[in-house]
Amino acid sequence: GLVQYWRAHRSITNPSCMAWKQEQCVNVASANSASDGDLDVAYALLLADKQWGSAGAWQMVIGGALYIVGMLVVTMIGNVPLNNALEATDAAGPDAEAMWRRYLQRWLPWNHVRTVSCTASLILLIGAIAAR
Repeated sequence: GLVQYWRAHRSITNPSCMAWKQEQCVNVASANSASDGDLDVAYALLLADKQWGSAGAWQMVIGGALYIVGMLVVTMIGNVPLNNALEATDAAGPDAEAMWRRYLQRWLPWNHVRTVSCTASLILLIGAIAAR
């Protein structure tokens, strides 16, 4: 199923993530990863728990939800708008240096939130596996 597909199509740059681009659903066509594949895995785990239940269910539900909210929502409301603003700035223009400073001041805290959320999620999901 989905977990086997994820395992077979890992990112070269970050093997804990699924590769961003798939070519004909067989070969990895890009070394980069993207969150949507990882969200598919998290959602599949939540659905599996809902359908079959398991020991460690509360860790699985909270860990999966924390991953989705802490990574996806933070990315959408925090990092993506900053990335778009940075991309729209002329790198050789007079505002480039000020934009870069503003970008780093705002982007890094959001990235820390994502990192802490994903780490806590990982700990909870490992706890769910250990409870089984």
